Amino acid sequence: MSENYCSNCGSKIEENAAICTNCGMPLKKTPYGNPPEPPKSDEPSAEKPPAVDAELVSEPKTDGNAKQGSSKSQSQSQSQSSSTVPPKKSDKIPFLSLILSFFWTGLGQLYNGQFWRGIAFMILVPIGTLFLIVPGLIIWIYGMYDAYTQAEKMNKGEVPYSEAKLWEILVFILFPFIIAAILIVLIMLLMIPFMII
Repeated sequence: MSENYCSNCGSKIEENAAICTNCGMPLKKTPYGNPPEPPKSDEPSAEKPPAVDAELVSEPKTDGNAKQGSSKSQSQSQSQSSSTVPPKKSDKIPFLSLILSFFWTGLGQLYNGQFWRGIAFMILVPIGTLFLIVPGLIIWIYGMYDAYTQAEKMNKGEVPYSEAKLWEILVFILFPFIIAAILIVLIMLLMIPFMII
């Protein structure tokens, strides 16, 4: 007489039982009975290592097609790595920065991407010239020197590299006209009392 075991919990069951008395699992009747299974223990069994894909483990092919495929994949990976490298920023030209500041105070600083520095020079030179010509001249010369040295420092990496933004260029160009319009309006307002008399 063969012994039967539950396929779910592994406990011994009677020969004619339809349900396991231990776990309540319905039992399938076979002409030879259930195959004996060892009872499950409470101790955790050692986990099996994960299955490895046979394609990954197999040796690389040595025929010409495999060599071509590997060279294609290498060239593709090289092209992808070269496309992810950011393009090198163009170096600033210090002499151009100096010339721009010569013709328009602060424009060299704007070329260097230093908007507020350029605005400061554009304001200080006319103010210095209004009070005395010498201070305005000194600030104008210093502005050219500053634009030149800042461009050199950016090229050497001593100062963070920056580019002028479109809105900065527009504001910089319109700034003198806005100031001139404000001054004209103020002068007209100041002259109104004299016009009435």
